[in-house]
Amino acid sequence: MPCHFVKCFLTILLAVSNAEACIWDRDTLATEAKGIPNVISTITGRFDRYPARYYEMRRDRVLVQIQQEPDKLDLYDDLAVCYDRLGDATTAIEWMAKKRLQLNKIPQDLDHEYRYLANLGTFHAHRWLKFGADFEDLSDINEACRLITEAINLNPDAHFGRELYQLKALQWLRKIPSIVSEDESEETVHPLGTKPEGRYQIQLNSSPESTDSVLGYSGLITLGAAWQSYDIFHALLHALRDDGRHAVAHLTLLRLRELEANGNTSLVAKFNSIIEPRSLLLPRSKKHVQKFYLKARKEAQHWQANRLGYMESQFDKGYHPDTHPHFWDDYSERSKAPRPPGLLATDPVYILARLPIIAFIACLGIAGILVFRFIKECINHRKSLR
Repeated sequence: MPCHFVKCFLTILLAVSNAEACIWDRDTLATEAKGIPNVISTITGRFDRYPARYYEMRRDRVLVQIQQEPDKLDLYDDLAVCYDRLGDATTAIEWMAKKRLQLNKIPQDLDHEYRYLANLGTFHAHRWLKFGADFEDLSDINEACRLITEAINLNPDAHFGRELYQLKALQWLRKIPSIVSEDESEETVHPLGTKPEGRYQIQLNSSPESTDSVLGYSGLITLGAAWQSYDIFHALLHALRDDGRHAVAHLTLLRLRELEANGNTSLVAKFNSIIEPRSLLLPRSKKHVQKFYLKARKEAQHWQANRLGYMESQFDKGYHPDTHPHFWDDYSERSKAPRPPGLLATDPVYILARLPIIAFIACLGIAGILVFRFIKECINHRKSLR
């Protein structure tokens, strides 16, 4: 494997492992009930995240509880996810094996079968990445693809459909060995979520497929913690472009440039340069987007620090959201998210999709003006003859 690839790969190993995180525990249910954050909050980083201590306290409590209630299936998910979030995917897999034993004792429960498959598949992907991402042994990745595929077949709409995009990312990952060999061409694989060069077209209308892509990749960031993943944000950039949302795509481009500046790069050295899609935004509009991004990122960082600081102070008292319903009672937000400019809230590029109608109305207006002037000239001419 070329040295430049190894260096690139190891630098962002952790970020990519998070990008694959498509897991189920009690937090997932709460998040789904609340709804996925909007894409602007996703790009600027204003969404809930939790520190390691949050999972450590839950793990210690559930370890005791599961001994008392071994037939309570939710506990196996909570405990396994805690271990995975804390970097121990092997123990997480072991707890899923114990859940399998419990599932075998009861009539088929499709909901828990789905959670079992989704969690176990994700843990296998994490273990492969955690132990050096050995491309000569893809057994964990192959098992992850198999399990996630089964999970999608059982429940295709779960997690806002993001499992499909988790699977796409895993399948893309499996193609990497074909481009890291010095004897093979790197042209066989393209950046995640993009089309081969030369096939880009300016997109005016959204489509169900592109809208689902935006939701799927956004879900990997907010629900799967791919906040530092260059490749996932690059895929989101092109999904937004394909959805006709050029202003929000430019916002994503700014996030990618921030990742680059912080040393986060693609898994593939060749893809370290952003493939910037063609945009219909005027330079002035881009400046408005950039001004908003800088302001929104600064506010999101303050918001996140305030939230995490409050959680740590509550942990010091022995409180946890799982066991203390009033955990958040004294929390207050010290800042307010800036309001997105109009071109982000309602992307003006969508107007271009109505160009035929706009052109027709404009022609009618011009024709009306010409007729009015013609009639006026006729009246003036008749007056002059008198």
